[in-house]
Amino acid sequence: MLITTPLIIYSLAASCGCTTPIFSKEPIKQGEKGEITVTLDSKEKSGKMNDYVIVSTNTYPANIRLTLYADVMVP
Repeated sequence: MLITTPLIIYSLAASCGCTTPIFSKEPIKQGEKGEITVTLDSKEKSGKMNDYVIVSTNTYPANIRLTLYADVMVP
């Protein structure tokens, strides 16, 4: 079955306040690309970190979890 409905990202929810996600708000048609940018505020943090962002869309399943890994190195 060919899906022709555009992808719609309704919202992004970060698991902590140190992560800020931004996304394409326009529907993404088949063959097109969208963008999700996630910024991590690593002030006063060091070492290995992991965080996640829940992406809510018009897909099934409706919520997708993006896991982020970082290794913060303090100079």
